[in-house]
Amino acid sequence: PPFRGAAPATNIVAYAPGTDGGSEELVVLGAHYDSIPKYGHAPGAEDNGSGLAALLGIMKAFSEGRVQTKTSVAFVAFAGEEAGLYGSEAYIRGLLHSDRMAETSDMYKCVPPQATTGRSRPADSIKAIVMDEIGWQSPSLASPTVNLETYDWTSEIMEQLAHASKDHNGNALAVVHSNNPFGSDHMSFLDRNVPAVLTINGDDEAYPFYHTSGDEISQVTGSLVAKVAKMDMGGLLRLAGLEAA
Repeated sequence: PPFRGAAPATNIVAYAPGTDGGSEELVVLGAHYDSIPKYGHAPGAEDNGSGLAALLGIMKAFSEGRVQTKTSVAFVAFAGEEAGLYGSEAYIRGLLHSDRMAETSDMYKCVPPQATTGRSRPADSIKAIVMDEIGWQSPSLASPTVNLETYDWTSEIMEQLAHASKDHNGNALAVVHSNNPFGSDHMSFLDRNVPAVLTINGDDEAYPFYHTSGDEISQVTGSLVAKVAKMDMGGLLRLAGLEAA
């Protein structure tokens, strides 16, 4: 049933240590798991069940030992995105300032101590890929399309994602770029000078069931989710350094 009012929320974090154990570098793959509207049911299939499904699928490949990376990877299901990016704000603050973890946890009620990797990191040692609304195929677009949002100073991640999509999707997924990011968990990273890219469907502002009870699984195109997930996993492995099996 829908919930009204305030309540504690928790980021859910899994950590895949890299083979280079002494490195401060970290690649974060994230998607928020909360949904709205405030009134009525909030199925949240596209926003953001689609991104969360991709996150879980990529995590599974790591947990089954099918891939290993040189750089450590954190998989994060963010809480509180719809209420104001609270989960991602708390998470990145904890990474950059682990000595402030108790303060952050108390403030946001959503990051227990085990949710970070236990040490502070400089901003330039972290890279993040965020997945949000990746499954709606707009009838206005001629082909499956994903939009990559970031600032131009963090274009390395965007370029790696574009190369990964070409490798794994060929021409089956159109990749467009935007240097006007806003409105999702990638902003928590970018606002602290941490390189981050949002991957989102190519016409997200036209989605007719945004933040409504009509955001159901029937609105999600599974093949588009799969294409974006392949791109994001490929980009992740490029950034983190795929090790030979």
